[in-house]
Amino acid sequence: MNEKRLFRITLKLYAKRMLFQNLRDCIAATLFSMSLMLLGNLLAQRFLPDLRVLETTLDLTPYLPQVLRYYAVLLSALLLSAPLTMGFYAWLSELSMNRKPRLREIFNWFGDLRMAAKAFGAVLWFGVICVFQAVIHLALPIGLMLFISKRVDVMGAQSATFLIGLLTLLLAAGIGLMLARVLVYLPAQYLLASHPEMRIREAYAQCRKFMSGRHWEFLFLVGSFLFWFYLESLSGGILTFFVQPYFTLSVLLFTQEARTRWMHQMGRTTPDPAWTPSSAEEEEEPYV
Repeated sequence: MNEKRLFRITLKLYAKRMLFQNLRDCIAATLFSMSLMLLGNLLAQRFLPDLRVLETTLDLTPYLPQVLRYYAVLLSALLLSAPLTMGFYAWLSELSMNRKPRLREIFNWFGDLRMAAKAFGAVLWFGVICVFQAVIHLALPIGLMLFISKRVDVMGAQSATFLIGLLTLLLAAGIGLMLARVLVYLPAQYLLASHPEMRIREAYAQCRKFMSGRHWEFLFLVGSFLFWFYLESLSGGILTFFVQPYFTLSVLLFTQEARTRWMHQMGRTTPDPAWTPSSAEEEEEPYV
């Protein structure tokens, strides 16, 4: 077994152990962090047209305002829940350091106007990265598919179908590359949540540096949760209260280890107070 795989397994085992030791609090923390998104999803359902109608109609124009309102509500809920999400990350960060954070600390980012604004900014920053990567990797195949679909009469149905099939494969590859480029910036959110004094740009700049050379290692970690995400979808969301903190703790531990190694490489030997375990309860080095 190679070193990176062993590290990934050890990291996930430590995250799972930590989760089971604090299972009740982790379930409650997950519920609090998702509360606004759950309410937003319920509200958005009121604007979504009947899917059976959408499948049978040829003209979707009359339903466009309803669809736009649906996504507007979801995006608004996502933005408003950003402080709770950052509070959830910060709470798990404290837990990972063998501290005993109170559940009400999840609302620290929500209750502070300055920190809430930073949480909104972090989500928007991540959104800009997603849009930028989507334009780079998806704009060309989508544009060509739209062009070909309007030129079917000129090109012929068989040729158009063949080209659209090739472009579909190219689009699928582009989606994979886009996700790979976007996901490696996910640790910046955890870094910022644990270090609220940081600026958003600083957190993302550090993330780009300490994740350099570890992209595939991180993507394998994320990919190892695909089966859990599948089970989560089959459970109707019930498993979310286990999968979400399990995944978040695993990514958080990876972020802590990657940044610690990078800081040592840069000659920064001063311990990070936010990510220094409480010595009173620390019995072993869990994952480094």
